[in-house]
Formats: sequence, structure tokens, C-alpha cells
Amino acid sequence: MRALLFTLLWMGALLQAQPYRIGNGVKAPSIVSKREPEYTDEARQAGAVATVVVGLVVNEQGHAENIRVIAPVGLGLDESAVRTVASWQFKPGTKDDNPVPVMANIEVSFRLLSPGSSLIPRRIVFDDPSQPGRPVLRHSQRIALSRLAQAETLPNCVTARGTLSSDGSLSGIRLDPAVAEQTERELLNQLGRWSFEPAAGTVRMEFCAPVPVPQRASATPQR
Repeated sequence: MRALLFTLLWMGALLQAQPYRIGNGVKAPSIVSKREPEYTDEARQAGAVATVVVGLVVNEQGHAENIRVIAPVGLGLDESAVRTVASWQFKPGTKDDNPVPVMANIEVSFRLLSPGSSLIPRRIVFDDPSQPGRPVLRHSQRIALSRLAQAETLPNCVTARGTLSSDGSLSGIRLDPAVAEQTERELLNQLGRWSFEPAAGTVRMEFCAPVPVPQRASATPQR
């Protein structure tokens, strides 16, 4: 009988400790103090502008737990985002005015005051999400299109896929959507000078038109 009572109490405590979702009387946690995210050398070299979304649980003491990257962007920014959020202090979420563990999403945004590129990377990852690790940028140059290319109709964002050769360079680069001939020639020429480690796999790179804003981090609750 005592064993059964202990088991029921243990199960009740376990269920009580499960994190809540915001809503139905559960109020979202809020940020009390934070430090800005660190911009990595890889991202700075490429002139990247990206937003890393991490999921986490804010516990009853206002600390982040179970931090995970929901949509990786590469360039070392995912790891930087996790380290950054882990250092933040939160005001815990509440249920019936009592602190409880609450699930949330945090958007950690990495920006440059002046990207200095015609197109800037916002994500560089392996095209196969099951492939372990990430492509580590060894050499790159910021995308600088000529006036002739810039005069052509250019989509807001372009995805480039290329296979890593033995020397870490990209081969067989394909652009989606298709761009004008001059723009395609310049993009392929410049991306052909990029190199990565490890030298295996297919890399997916997403480039978008720059929107220069200050570097910042922001938080959005998960509903």
C-alpha cells in the first residue's frame, strides 16, 4: 500500500513538473536581463544576416533549460545563439500566479550595420538535414554584383546548392529561382571561390537582399 502511494505521489510530481504552453491561464515568461549575441568570424567574413530560432523551457527560477535550435542557420551562429540564451535571466511564467516551467521560442537575430553585399547569406547548412555537423566556412567573399547585374530583375532571395569537392570548393552550383544571365554568371563565379570543411556533402546557401539594421536579440513566446 505504501509502495503504491509512493508511486502515485511520484507520478503526480512528475506530471506537475512537465512544462506548460502559454495560454489557458498560463502566462509567458519575460526577459529580465540579457547579453547581446556574439557574431562569429565565419559570419562576419561572409557578411551574414540571420535569425536563429531556439526552443527552450524557462523553469520556475527563471533559467533557460532544454535549449535546442529549431531552424539552424550555420556559420557558428546556432552555437552562439544557444550560449547567449543560456546566459539570460527570465521572469518565470506563471499559472494561477505561481511560477511554473513554460515552453517558449526565442529569436536571436544577428545583423550588420553595413553588410556591404549585393546579396547576403542568411543560412548555410548541409542540404541533407540528417548529415551530422555543419559546413565550416574556410574562405569566402561578400557578393558584389556589377551595376549591369543589379539593373536586372533580381528576386529578394536566392538559394544556391553546390557539392563540396575534395578541396572544399563548390561544384555544380545551382540557383533557385533562375536569375538573369549576367547575374547568374557573376554569382557562380564568386561562389566558386568559396570553400568549406569538411569536403563532403551538398551545401545549401540562402542569400537575400540586405536590410541593414543594428545587431540585436529578441524574444518571442511559443504558443
